[in-house]
Amino acid sequence: RTAAARGAGWRWRAWEQGTFLFCVDTATVRGSAAARRSFRLVGPRSREAPHLRAVKILAAVLLVYVAIVALFESLIGYFQPQADDTVVITTFDADGTGHDRVLSGLDSGGDLYVAVNHWPRAWYRRALANPAVRVARHGATGDYVAVPATGAEGDRVASEHPLPGAVRFLMGFAPREFLRLDPV
Repeated sequence: RTAAARGAGWRWRAWEQGTFLFCVDTATVRGSAAARRSFRLVGPRSREAPHLRAVKILAAVLLVYVAIVALFESLIGYFQPQADDTVVITTFDADGTGHDRVLSGLDSGGDLYVAVNHWPRAWYRRALANPAVRVARHGATGDYVAVPATGAEGDRVASEHPLPGAVRFLMGFAPREFLRLDPV
């Protein structure tokens, strides 16, 4: 507060006791017993080093970001949105149980590809362990063999079908892998 706002004769003295900052009007109480009763609590004072505060803020921002990514990934997995270019891939685990996943179908060089863009990757691990998959696309269902697209082939598909930066941010910058789906 400015001197004009406090009025004439007001002077403030502040001192730190424990973790709080106290202020007292020294013009009226001048160190008497009333000074101890008339102090005013201004607010908590942090005793931590400034770099620790920055670390705490950074940790809080990181936790919020991880929560946003987890929420986005959970909603995508729950709602399984579909559009014209989506495929439903059925992967099979060791005992033959089928698991469906909705994915974007990517056409490149006359072949059909699917991308692993998200952190939840159980379907991808099942496809690598058992490459015989079933794919439903445009109302037709067929059996395919899932082949990992690596090296130049993977780079070509990635360059033909880039993801916007905002989408990669929401997906937590998950590493992107591709599977080529060869019909049986």
